Amino acid sequence: MPIISHKRLKEFWQKHRDAEPALQTWYICTKLARWRNLAE
Repeated sequence: MPIISHKRLKEFWQKHRDAEPALQTWYICTKLARWRNLAE
């Protein structure tokens, strides 16, 4: 699975300002997650 870096997300939301809050939330949630496999 491709991992999206925070830098790439920031580049995207600088072009699409309305996406920033959702992308920030998603990034934090996925960074803190402790999944045991890809199905989770």
